[in-house]
Amino acid sequence: LGTPLTDLFKNRPQLKAIIKKFVGFNTTNQSKNAIVQNLQLAFEQKEIEILEDEKQSRELATYTAEYNAKTRNVSYNDHNGWHDDICIAMMLAYDAYKNGKIMGVYITR
Repeated sequence: LGTPLTDLFKNRPQLKAIIKKFVGFNTTNQSKNAIVQNLQLAFEQKEIEILEDEKQSRELATYTAEYNAKTRNVSYNDHNGWHDDICIAMMLAYDAYKNGKIMGVYITR
């Protein structure tokens, strides 16, 4: 879960028990670049494949990399006006799988 959501859970007594079961992920440019590149590599090496789903395919197809020559950084984002929730979910799920943070089956629908 992202830091804003885990912070929200921590501030609600009835949800404190739930938050102990999750690992937070603070999204910075560096942390996001790492999970994007890991997912790209997994696709390239055919370690993973996607479901035949139009929405998922559209989000992946419109996810963009932008290089800032001034800062020499690459930033990854959705195309203007599009959502990237599925892309981010896939990246986080693969990161958790790759790093053994969670055991189980990983499917994004």
